[in-house]
Amino acid sequence: MWKTISAALVSLAVAMALDAQEKIGDTVYLDGTVSVSRDGSTLDPSDVVIGAPIDNFDQMETGDDGNAQVRITTVRAANAVITVSPGTQFTFELSTLQGKQSSSINLISGSLSLKVSKLSGSQELNVQTESAVMGVRGTEFTVSTSDAGDVLVTCAEGDVALTTENGTEYQAVPGTAVENQEGAAFRTLPVTGTDLEGFRRTWMEQRRAAVQANAGRLIQAFAVRYLQLRAAYDRDYEALMRRQDVISKWRTEDRGGRMGAGAEVDGEKRAVLAALLRLRRAQFLLERVQFRLLRLKRLHDQGYGQGTLPSGMTTGQFFDQLVNDRPTVDGHMATIRNLARLYTLRNGGADPTTHSLAFREPARENPAREPLGQRRRQ
Repeated sequence: MWKTISAALVSLAVAMALDAQEKIGDTVYLDGTVSVSRDGSTLDPSDVVIGAPIDNFDQMETGDDGNAQVRITTVRAANAVITVSPGTQFTFELSTLQGKQSSSINLISGSLSLKVSKLSGSQELNVQTESAVMGVRGTEFTVSTSDAGDVLVTCAEGDVALTTENGTEYQAVPGTAVENQEGAAFRTLPVTGTDLEGFRRTWMEQRRAAVQANAGRLIQAFAVRYLQLRAAYDRDYEALMRRQDVISKWRTEDRGGRMGAGAEVDGEKRAVLAALLRLRRAQFLLERVQFRLLRLKRLHDQGYGQGTLPSGMTTGQFFDQLVNDRPTVDGHMATIRNLARLYTLRNGGADPTTHSLAFREPARENPAREPLGQRRRQ
């Protein structure tokens, strides 16, 4: 009898965990080109519609004509509405950290505006960029990034605590903004004028002009970094894929709405965790460098920044390779997000690969982080 009850309780706990870790919100507005990646593949466009669910570890990307709005509806996360601007790519990840429900928005590039209700004591929400983590406690704010990785945080209501890679904290409040231009220190700026949207628009126009004026230097730096990151990423990916015994088992269980338990699952987690951690950390940088290069390709096609890389490859040859390789790279990164989700399900909702992904690379190691204003026009 006790065995029957115990088995029933385990089955119920597994079912509750699987259900709790999936849907996190709904798409409430869509316009233009918007794509969603889930569980290792890109959803069919017919599935990306108003009212469509957004699941944990989904990645959304908007084209230059794309706009979207997502409402977070799961009771375990902060009540928030995310407005997605054109040319934006981000991932939403919900996990447990030290007893708190942590909502982490990984902003790869572009701009996001968030309207967040007051968080409970067991909830936290942060937005990660390459150079800072923004933590909120109930506010309305926008995080904007440029194609060079510059960051601007503006706040319409409440306050946002921005923590840099060296641990320095800044506060973004109404009337001020926090800015980081690549290679320069963070600083607090007064918001001039009364139109906050106009202030952000002017900032973005200035950064676009700086990127165009320094396209050659940026392309060189990001291309070299991409090739380095890609080589290491591919090695770790191949190593992880050797554990098809675990990966296939998890995927089969996921399709059947079940998962193992006890020592069996603990062994499976140990078998993949080290490689998964390395890949998630590398992917945090790789996905940003790739996205920026794809944006810079448009300038390159107009004649900006054309030249030869240190390896002897021309920038044209490099961009051809980047475009040809993108389906493979995107597929691998989607697979890693899927495996992170499957690991989290088997780890009590805690994702050890989500937190502390930022700040993996000292600024001095990245030549693209020199102040754009100090570069000559290419």
